[in-house]
Amino acid sequence: MITQEVTAAELAAWKQLWEEHAAAMCENRIDGTALDAYFRESYHPDAVAPDVFRDVVFRNAQEQTPEPDIAVYTLPGGVWVGIDRVSGYFHVECEYMAKAVPVWDDLFLHRGLDRQDLANYVVTGQYLQLQQHRGEI
Repeated sequence: MITQEVTAAELAAWKQLWEEHAAAMCENRIDGTALDAYFRESYHPDAVAPDVFRDVVFRNAQEQTPEPDIAVYTLPGGVWVGIDRVSGYFHVECEYMAKAVPVWDDLFLHRGLDRQDLANYVVTGQYLQLQQHRGEI
């Protein structure tokens, strides 16, 4: 999850990872319903969040699909998660973003990448970097 201005070194690292691995990668993105099920099974969230958060998730998801089906949740520590069950778009927020980053990273890795993501070295590079940190590549 990008939470601050990206440096030239970070961009270079993501591009290098992309150049080394992208050609061998395949689309592996799951749909929003599967992502929502994974999240609920893994995190056992409360199925509530502020209406203003739901609205933010809905409006952002409309960039992916004209009629999103939004589910919003709250995790301990005030982490809010919204998932569009149509597109797989998700949004994670918290007053203390350090609490949100591991959740976002987990959802990003679990959701996977589509063809458009694989063509974007920043998105694919971040994905590969997270896989490296987990020892998956």
